[in-house]
Amino acid sequence: MKINVLPYFIAFVLPHSYISGQSTLPNGSLEQWKRSANRYDEPSDGVWATPNRALDFALPGNIPVAPVQKVEDAQDGQWAALLHTSQIFGILMPGTLFTGKFNLSVSNPDPVAAIQLGTPFTFRPSSFHGYFKYKPVLGDSCLMYALLTRYNALTATTDTIGIAEQTVTREVPEYTAFDLPFDYRSADLPDSIRVVFTSS
Repeated sequence: MKINVLPYFIAFVLPHSYISGQSTLPNGSLEQWKRSANRYDEPSDGVWATPNRALDFALPGNIPVAPVQKVEDAQDGQWAALLHTSQIFGILMPGTLFTGKFNLSVSNPDPVAAIQLGTPFTFRPSSFHGYFKYKPVLGDSCLMYALLTRYNALTATTDTIGIAEQTVTREVPEYTAFDLPFDYRSADLPDSIRVVFTSS
């Protein structure tokens, strides 16, 4: 997986961002994209999502720059994801790439409530790998994490099985590998994974 992160121009480029050991995530190299009617790109696999759909509510001719963009500046392969923080309808929105869905609609206009994190995943990987670049602005920071969870029917809550995470505050001008070990808090198998990359 490739993520090119720039805060304010946060570019996360995670080529070969993958979960080590048993499984990789679909489209982990971010090579599959589709173009919307409003001319922004989205990963086309049904696993990865972005807040770009908020642009569907822009007036014609007044569409802001998408917070997540497909770019050729890839560490490996043809494409990478560029995440940057930008103003959309007067709201400062970080570029965010995540596993799950972004269900913004007229009946659900709250961008935060529109985010549904996670995708099915039943493995216990040792670590989370990928590559990224980062250019912070005004003391900003970016975040990347993979959270393994399992629904607990007895308590009707979601339990944390393990987490791998990193916050970056310094500039990383060249593609740099990350290898984040999972901190396991349970011996159970997860039923889903939430992977999030955000520009600020």
